Amino acid sequence: MNRRSRMLRLAAWAGGGLLAGLVLAVGAVYLLASSGWGHKKVLSLTMHTLGPSVHGTLFVRRIDGNLLSGARLHGIALRDGKGRPFVLADSADLTYDVRSLLSPRIAIRKLVVYNPEIHILRYPGEAMWNYEAIFADTTNAPPDSTRVDRVTTLDSVRLVNARARVEFPWLPTPGLSPRARRAQVAEALSDTSSLLVRRVEGGMIRTMNFSSMHGGLSGIRFAPGTNAGSYFHVDSLAGRAQIFRGLTVITGMTGRIAQLPGRVEFDAPRLDLPGSHFSAAGVVSLPPKGDPRYDVTFDGKQVRFRDLLWLYPRFPRDAHGRLVLKMETHPDGLLYHARNALVVARGTRMSGSFGMLVGDTVRFTDVDIKADPLRIATVEEFLPTKLPVVGLHIGSAVVRGSRTAAARPRAATDTADTTGVRKLQDRRAR
Repeated sequence: MNRRSRMLRLAAWAGGGLLAGLVLAVGAVYLLASSGWGHKKVLSLTMHTLGPSVHGTLFVRRIDGNLLSGARLHGIALRDGKGRPFVLADSADLTYDVRSLLSPRIAIRKLVVYNPEIHILRYPGEAMWNYEAIFADTTNAPPDSTRVDRVTTLDSVRLVNARARVEFPWLPTPGLSPRARRAQVAEALSDTSSLLVRRVEGGMIRTMNFSSMHGGLSGIRFAPGTNAGSYFHVDSLAGRAQIFRGLTVITGMTGRIAQLPGRVEFDAPRLDLPGSHFSAAGVVSLPPKGDPRYDVTFDGKQVRFRDLLWLYPRFPRDAHGRLVLKMETHPDGLLYHARNALVVARGTRMSGSFGMLVGDTVRFTDVDIKADPLRIATVEEFLPTKLPVVGLHIGSAVVRGSRTAAARPRAATDTADTTGVRKLQDRRAR
């Protein structure tokens, strides 16, 4: 009887100890997850753990919330090894899989970022973009081992008043004479240039700005430096964009964007500007030196050309219509090729296709435009130079030309607005 009682007492003590240990463990977890003291300890541990995987500095001023399932971060700053900012944010709310936070594959279910500033930089002499350098994998895994890519996945992200700046080296067009090169540099640095270019140590950089961005992203894979790259879906996005000097307003956008080694690919079934509706797709190549190379197509079913002044400042502001516009980088400059175009402007209705190569000179190519009526003054407003223009034939209702044809008058033919034609011919005769 005494032996049985002793065993019962031992069992009770063991069970009580186990229960007490469990209570203490739960209490410790709760203390760490919910108290201010615990938040500080977890933040310190997280910074210490993430530190070796970030080639730069990561700073978080304060962390709140139940850390077992999510957190609110305050005063976020991620900088590269030179102290330049990559991401700055007032605060961010995260919901995550806590088991993934210390693994190479971090899974975040939901992220809401308030007033973030994102700086994507590559300066002259630098081989990598700042985000590539910050998250570069410097582990020396043996060749015969199975390397696990460092990947962060996010199910959804919401941006609240986001700003972004993209800066990269700018160089004049290769093959120019010294005189033409100096002229192009002077033009690029001028206040009237279509590009935002400035001098920095070691060369010149071009800047693109995006501001007041609001919207939602989903299906995000962030893995810079991997062969599969990074990508995300745009569920909705609106804001202001300054790709060239002119500012444009994006009222709505949906699509998919992928950042792969050396290029960015995108497909946007919906790209809405204040008075225009487009779909857009293409590739922007990012060579180690020089300007990006564009191969982009915009399909506009409804176009107000004032929405495109950022792309080409001399579009008539009152013009409207439709077109498929391809923008492609050529050795001699940037080629704008419009097809299935309809342009209605003051005294002018033009339909057809044409190409315009903008470089040191402006040349028209593959011109096949029918105009009825035709107002020459409207055409002159559209052109970047005075008439005549190489490759552009105006002198009748039908305008045709090729890249090598010289501009010369043609006889007026049928039912066009020949008053404007005669005015042009008279002007050339003088």
